[in-house]
Amino acid sequence: MQISKVYLFIGLTVRMFSAQETELLPKFTLTVHPHDTVWEGDSVTLTCLYETNNPKEKELTYKWYRELTPLSEGILQNQYKINSAQQSHTGNYWCEVTIKKSSTKKKKSDKMKVTVKERTSTLDVKPEHSDRRIFEGDEVTLHCLADGNPVGWTYKLYKGTYGNAIKRQMANTFTFSPVTLSDSSWYCCQAENRMFYTKPGNRISLHVSELFTKPTLTVTPKVIWEGDTVTLKCQSVGFLGVQLLYEFYKVSSLGQNSRKDTYTIQSAQQSHMGKYWCEAEAEGKRIMKKNSDNVPVTVKECPKATVKVKNEKIPVYVGDTVTMECLIENSFEGWKYRWYKKNQPFMEHQIEWYTHQTYTILSVTQSDSGEYWCNASRNDSPRYAQSRSPLTLTIQECPKATVKVKNEKIPVYVGDTVTLECLIENSFEGWKYRCFDLLFPVECPKATVKVKNEKIPVYVGDTVTLECLIENSFEGWKYRWYKKNQPFMEHQIEGYTQRTYTIQSVTQSDSGQYWCNASRNDSPRYAQSRSPLSLTIQAMHITLKSSPGWSVKVGDSLNLTCTWTGNQSSDPTLHFSFLKDNVTVKNRSASAVYNIKQCDKSHAGTYMCVAESPGGGKMYSTEMEIEVWGSPLTAALVSIGLVLFLLVLLLLLFVYHKTRGLPCTWSKNIRTKQKESDVSTPGEGGIKMDSLNKEEENSSMVYSELVYLPDDKKKGNSTAESSTEVVYSDLVIEKLKKKKPGKKPAKTLENVYADVMLNYATDDTAAKFNNAVFSNAVQEKVQKKKKYGPPAVDPSALYASVLPRKHKK
Repeated sequence: MQISKVYLFIGLTVRMFSAQETELLPKFTLTVHPHDTVWEGDSVTLTCLYETNNPKEKELTYKWYRELTPLSEGILQNQYKINSAQQSHTGNYWCEVTIKKSSTKKKKSDKMKVTVKERTSTLDVKPEHSDRRIFEGDEVTLHCLADGNPVGWTYKLYKGTYGNAIKRQMANTFTFSPVTLSDSSWYCCQAENRMFYTKPGNRISLHVSELFTKPTLTVTPKVIWEGDTVTLKCQSVGFLGVQLLYEFYKVSSLGQNSRKDTYTIQSAQQSHMGKYWCEAEAEGKRIMKKNSDNVPVTVKECPKATVKVKNEKIPVYVGDTVTMECLIENSFEGWKYRWYKKNQPFMEHQIEWYTHQTYTILSVTQSDSGEYWCNASRNDSPRYAQSRSPLTLTIQECPKATVKVKNEKIPVYVGDTVTLECLIENSFEGWKYRCFDLLFPVECPKATVKVKNEKIPVYVGDTVTLECLIENSFEGWKYRWYKKNQPFMEHQIEGYTQRTYTIQSVTQSDSGQYWCNASRNDSPRYAQSRSPLSLTIQAMHITLKSSPGWSVKVGDSLNLTCTWTGNQSSDPTLHFSFLKDNVTVKNRSASAVYNIKQCDKSHAGTYMCVAESPGGGKMYSTEMEIEVWGSPLTAALVSIGLVLFLLVLLLLLFVYHKTRGLPCTWSKNIRTKQKESDVSTPGEGGIKMDSLNKEEENSSMVYSELVYLPDDKKKGNSTAESSTEVVYSDLVIEKLKKKKPGKKPAKTLENVYADVMLNYATDDTAAKFNNAVFSNAVQEKVQKKKKYGPPAVDPSALYASVLPRKHKK
């Protein structure tokens, strides 16, 4: 019985203590940071928080569970941290709190679901164009977006398949600049750290279009002969309005990088053979250049021309007939032949008038010995045929005839019979004997070409006169002129048989070697060129410059300077002309500057300068547009100033007339009231201007009259017909009275008017002034006219008078 009571007491005591402990533990809440749903690799922190009673932390221990699996034993921290979450960490988490040293007293929190998701990476493209088209040379950006935007991860970009990454970096942006055609493919991306990596979510296709096509090089013509003009054309198609630049190559660059897609070889030679290609690039684009395929260029040698003796007979003796034939390889037709002969080094000349395939010399002489060759040309390719090697023609002397004394007897005495025998070399037969005088040949005179009134250097546009000088004083020559541009490419200048050959306004194509030959009907019959004259035509480039610039304001000074460049050794003496809108404003001046001291609107326009060389050649600069700007007020002020100046001058003349009379030889001061002295009636041969002496209307009348008397009237012919057309001017001085209240201002004598009239002076219309035009010229008070006696009337005088007129309402 006592034992039962003891156990009962102990049980009650334990229960009471347990209830006290339970009351000491508050309610606990479980929180998750940052979220209850996270991505693989994220850091997750679970915190067990108590709400009431605030028990001392040091008296509590925490035990963490995921579902029913304990994650930790009793620990003092109220947090459980997952540093790098995995999908296996997904589950319901809760904590159990226990008071220290009393493991039987525990408190559980509510459960909290934590979900760990697998990361996925998504690739997005950002093209340069709004239509999302991508061209080579563009800048393309690829963005790799990973779920949760992890920090400190590494991003990888894959091309094609999931093999090796083509790019690996910390930033999630991949840039292709510039993008090329080889970048076209499928792309995907992936993000990773040391433990985790994302799952590629998508693949995108990157299609790069050509900005311009691969260039193609074409060569024309397909078959190229020496001397042909060859054109290389680089063809490429550009998109988006791109401007292409072209460059041509043969081993190395041919020195052309421009928008021009052709390259021209003017006269093809063997040295032009080889492989050519062209290169195209987009102007202003960061893109690799594109090359065309190699195109071989083969230049065929011109057909060779060979000279042979037709029906050859060896040896050739003086007096024989020789026919030479120009044989050209291959079977081309339409040739025009030229024959040449060379007697001495650099002394070749064209044999004129022979354009056929054969050249025949009738009855050759030893002067016909020499080297002969032929050239040929035609209008189609191949255009030229050049001599392979000259034919050497040797004319042998005829067999020698030797005179000997037959049965020679030495000495021969007077009365002896002497027989002379003519012995001929070799064993030819059929001779017919003649006796000839022995002549010693003299070398033909030499012809030398010189520039008449020589001026060095010679510029494009000059006039050049070449003169053929022949030694000795023979006359009656007929001249032939020749020009040589290339070896074995000389030709006769047709139509010129005079001693001088003038080239008007030379061009650079006139450069070359010139020589002359001459012939006449008497001995010596020929004059051959000593050595050719080399003529070089230089180009001069003219430039127009403006100072201070092409745009000036009204009133500024403007200098236009004509500058020139060339390969001359010293500056030539030039004359300069300046043109404005194709009208000469300064003609042939030694000064290269045209100065405009004060510009106005009329100086605006298109200017050009012309440089004239001493030889008469004219070189033109490019046109320059000059703009003159400024307020119209400036021009208006200038005009007003001029008008005021003219009015003051008119006033001074008026005052002078009033006091001294007009300073003119043909002027008469009329200071009389006699109407008959100043008026010429139509019947008297004069022209009636106005009624002059109207003193009753205005006592201070001043008038102007222009009277022309015909010659017949001057001579006293009263019946001569008078002129019917008069142009005259009246200066009318009228004064407005002071303005009264309510009334218009009255006339005053301080206004000066100028009437300009064109009337026919007849009896009916001489006094009409309905067409007068008035202008307010100057304000000046007119003094009262003094009275003087009228001067003598001169029937041939031209009078000028000033008279006042009443103002017409």
